[in-house]
Amino acid sequence: MQDDHSIDADLHRRLRESFTSGGDRYERLRPSYPAEAVDWLLTPATHEVADIGAGTGKLTRLLAGRGVRAVAIDPALDMLSQIGAGIPTVVGTAEHTGLSDACVDLATFAQSWHWADPLAAGAELARIVRPGGRVAMLWNQLDISVPWLADYADAAHTVEPRAGWDTSDRRYLVKDLPGFGVREDAEFGWQAPMSPGELAQLAETRSYWLSASASAQSAARPRVAAAVAAAPRQPDGTIRVPYRTVVTRAERLP
Repeated sequence: MQDDHSIDADLHRRLRESFTSGGDRYERLRPSYPAEAVDWLLTPATHEVADIGAGTGKLTRLLAGRGVRAVAIDPALDMLSQIGAGIPTVVGTAEHTGLSDACVDLATFAQSWHWADPLAAGAELARIVRPGGRVAMLWNQLDISVPWLADYADAAHTVEPRAGWDTSDRRYLVKDLPGFGVREDAEFGWQAPMSPGELAQLAETRSYWLSASASAQSAARPRVAAAVAAAPRQPDGTIRVPYRTVVTRAERLP
């Protein structure tokens, strides 16, 4: 893995493997992606897309809704089982997608590039993306410039404060991939409506929470509940959760 990761390989593996089950909860609670971010990924020449580390297919379905032929690739069958009919799925990884050479116009990683070995995955991307195509990464980040949401994020991280990545500095975005050109970045602000109960459960879908001990989870739940209770409500009782979607893309060179 990358040398600048602050997490050792064993912890990285444990966090990654925390997503082998719980696909139904992930699908129900994790946010989707704003339309503007999806539009920014596509060109008129985008026809075939590989969504790698697709999870439950949140991005895959949005891509398919744009009329492209999208395939979802993920190592976890439980996650892929949530995608539903109409979208092909492949059990695979960023390093071994199982796809043929030069077969896609776009390869996407939604919340998943930081799980990849950048050298092996970079070689795989250079193999499967056609010249002139793109690779793109997306991350949904809680907008912790909002005070109540910063309190919520702090409460959730008390299970294991150093176990997650802060992608705000973009250390984990695509960088100098062999065969790809200059990186372009964008951010999109939006809000996801959630019930208070859903927001409380959202913390429990994070890898650092799933890999924490039961006692750490129990100790953190009251803090999460208090942060949720302090969040402003809409007239219908829902909470609008502010997100920043960070996106990066690079073009496959001839």
